[in-house]
Amino acid sequence: MGPRARIRRSVVGCLLLVVAGCGQAKVWEDDSWAEFRSDEGRFTVLLPGKPSPQTESATTPVGPVTIHLFVVESKDGAVAVGYADYPKDLVRPGSIDRLLDSARDHAVVGLSGQLLEEQRIGLWSAAGRGLLIRSKDGVFCRSRIYLAGNRLYVIRAFGSRSNVESPVATRFLNSFEFDRDE
Repeated sequence: MGPRARIRRSVVGCLLLVVAGCGQAKVWEDDSWAEFRSDEGRFTVLLPGKPSPQTESATTPVGPVTIHLFVVESKDGAVAVGYADYPKDLVRPGSIDRLLDSARDHAVVGLSGQLLEEQRIGLWSAAGRGLLIRSKDGVFCRSRIYLAGNRLYVIRAFGSRSNVESPVATRFLNSFEFDRDE
C-alpha cells in the first residue's frame, strides 16, 4: 500500500472511530492556505485548498452519531476537521474527561497506532486533548480534540512526523476556532 493510500485510510479510519479525489495542493506548502468556515459546524480553520465534505454515520454505545468531515489530501499528507454531536443528556459534569479519553482511545485504535504524546488542552471553555499518534503504517497524526457543549470537534494533521510537527501544521491546528456561544 502506497503512502497516499495509508494516509487516506488513516484519515477516514481515525476520524470515524473518534466517536465510535485527492487535492492538487501540497498540504505542507505555506502559500495556498485560506480560511474555511462551516456555518453548520460553527467553526473556522485555515486549509490548504477546498475541502471534500463527507458525512458518515457511526454506531456508538449511545446510539447513532452523524460525523461531518472536511478533508484536504495530497501526496505528502492530509488535514481534516470534523465534528459530531453527542446526545445532550450524555455530557454532564464529570463525564467530560471520560468522553475525551474515549475519543483519544478510539483515535489510537482507528489508526492501529501508538499514542506518543498527550496534553490536556482547552479552547475558551471547552476541554480538550492534544495528541500525537503513530499508525502501524508509519503515518503520524497530530490531533486536537475539543468538547464544546455536546459537540466534539476533531482537528487533525496527517503525514510524516516532521510535517505534522512543522510550523505549518502548528499554524493549521492553532487556526481552528469554534463559535463561542457553543
